[in-house]
Amino acid sequence: MVNERNPSTRERIIAVATTAFATQGFEQSSLREIAEELGFSKAALYYHFRSKEDLARAIIVPMTEAFDDVLSAAEAQDNPDRETLLGEIFDLLFSHFAVYRVVMRDASILRAVDLERWSGEWIERISHILVGPDPDVVETVRAVMAVGGLARTLFLTATMPPSTVKTEAVRAAMRVLDADTKDES
Repeated sequence: MVNERNPSTRERIIAVATTAFATQGFEQSSLREIAEELGFSKAALYYHFRSKEDLARAIIVPMTEAFDDVLSAAEAQDNPDRETLLGEIFDLLFSHFAVYRVVMRDASILRAVDLERWSGEWIERISHILVGPDPDVVETVRAVMAVGGLARTLFLTATMPPSTVKTEAVRAAMRVLDADTKDES
């Protein structure tokens, strides 16, 4: 269990760990190195987080909760605007970019925090919102490509102007969703 006695210390630990996980990877980062960077003993770090996995959860859960909130808000609407939802997903990932970078840097963190399970649930929810209930394979692939492409674009264009990247990424995602399905053979 995480000790909430000193939020500023907790926030410092999370910030240093986020940087370590993003630059070295989750598996390669050690709690000893994180503690040393903070000027702590490893025991002092364990006072706040019982394991590296607990620390990883503290880093990632706020992003996953925000993502759930965005999806829940869209699901509560009768006919959610797909373009608005895609823009909100972009904004969410942008606002949690340091955490998103950790996930993109080292997939082993996905297993440590069971993000693979959440990802599967998100795919179902996003597909339902973007292409309707009971999507077929083509619709599911398009929904995943639209959101996955949007997310990957943010990661690969991090040094470019975010507003321009967002506009173009959302436009491209909408084109993926609305592509003509006619067989041209």
